[in-house]
Amino acid sequence: MRKALMVMAAAAIFVSCKGKARRPLKTLSLKTVADFTTRQDLGVVVDATVGKGGKVFFFEAGREKLFRLSLSSPAEPVQIGEKGEGPGEYAGLSSVYADEERVYALDSRSKILVYSYGGELLFEQKFKTELYWPRFVGKLGQRLFFYSIHFKDRVNPTMGLFCWREGKEPEKLMDLPVVAEIKKRGSGEKVMFQIFFLSFPTYALVNGNLLYSASPSYSLHLRSLEGKELWRASLKAPPAEIPPYLRKFLKKSRKKLYPIITAFQCRNRICVLCNYYEGNKPRLDVFSLEGKFLRSYLFPLKIERPVANPIKVQGEYLLYFPSGEEGFKVYRLPGEI
Repeated sequence: MRKALMVMAAAAIFVSCKGKARRPLKTLSLKTVADFTTRQDLGVVVDATVGKGGKVFFFEAGREKLFRLSLSSPAEPVQIGEKGEGPGEYAGLSSVYADEERVYALDSRSKILVYSYGGELLFEQKFKTELYWPRFVGKLGQRLFFYSIHFKDRVNPTMGLFCWREGKEPEKLMDLPVVAEIKKRGSGEKVMFQIFFLSFPTYALVNGNLLYSASPSYSLHLRSLEGKELWRASLKAPPAEIPPYLRKFLKKSRKKLYPIITAFQCRNRICVLCNYYEGNKPRLDVFSLEGKFLRSYLFPLKIERPVANPIKVQGEYLLYFPSGEEGFKVYRLPGEI
């Protein structure tokens, strides 16, 4: 039986005892690099990515087209590719990712398109694997990682993590449960199921390994891409708080949310965004790369929509998509967290 290093920690910030004041948290400082919410030519942005030289690639919910902008230029967005059902076209973009040379776009029709920075289509591939709302996690060498929701049955959705190489079928590495509320409508042949996604697994790439979490208790796991568990970190914590935007909806629900919203690597630290709030602002926990808990901050941005990745981090940049607003914002993470 393989043994993994287990890291246990307990911090007073997790315990709110009756009659005792909780220690206030310092707010994490983020520097604004670009604010695209002030532009009049952008709609509601679903996903974006920052590439080499400050080039930004994004797509909107309304126009459903891929565009390029610059962090430093007010020029109008340049469209990349064409919307449609034919070869080289996209019909339902769900995620975009840029490396040093290329731009990758995931289409919810189980398709990936690869472009040059200038917008030339370099490659496209239709997957046999059916994908629902696929989103990029990151890239290691020639391997791209993304997750997708799947329905093994009508009441137990899962989120699978996939690894893709150009020309190959995506390989599923993991499959973890999604917390969802299923409501049945109608009867007989007219029965319908409404699915409300409440809490998602966390997947992140950390130093060439895979960080993941999907538990009602506070725990993080780090494993190699070959499947060997490297360490598990757990913290004493109360049940996850119901975010303000879900409290009314979940009054009668017995579902338990995951304490962890998302995680990402910031230089030599692991940052974990949590379902513990002050107002609409969640807590950000910081760990060493070995899984040791270090400190906590109050995250300065509001999280108001139940998505699997409310923020996106690429290197020194943090992209934020404000709920209900057009455009998006780009911040620079501090040198030390």
